[in-house]
Amino acid sequence: MRTASFESAVLPHRENLMRFALHLTHDTADAQDLVQDTLLRAYTRFHQLRTQDATLAWLRCILRSIFLHKIQRKRRDREGTYEIAEWESTREFVGPEKRAIDGVEATTVLDAVQTLPAGYRDVLLLTLAELSYNEIVERTGLPMATVKARIHRARKMVQKQLALA
Repeated sequence: MRTASFESAVLPHRENLMRFALHLTHDTADAQDLVQDTLLRAYTRFHQLRTQDATLAWLRCILRSIFLHKIQRKRRDREGTYEIAEWESTREFVGPEKRAIDGVEATTVLDAVQTLPAGYRDVLLLTLAELSYNEIVERTGLPMATVKARIHRARKMVQKQLALA
């Protein structure tokens, strides 16, 4: 019963997940692995899905979470070194982030972000991973006003550190 319900709710979204994974990874093999990991996690946590209407959003949240976790693991495995090409492939910069890094090497920006207190660093990294404010609120459990304030303060702290560099 559970398998049939899972298949009818989740599998129609597989192509959409693949497109989203390709957008994040820019590599077909990595995207396929990411979708497979997402479907596995979704199957084991299918009981947590509250409504069938939110299935795609739920799956995208799982996919994004796995993607971010893999990036963090790679970063830890390299003992803090981060490839500029990998940094650029995780996010096309727009808005305030672009203004903050114009003319600055990605490693310098990452160093500045890594020095932020954990609460500020986490929400800023989630914005760089293209999560909306609502998704960040959902993921962190923080109130909307706190998320917005932390993002604003984190950006200011990074800008200040880049000005000093």
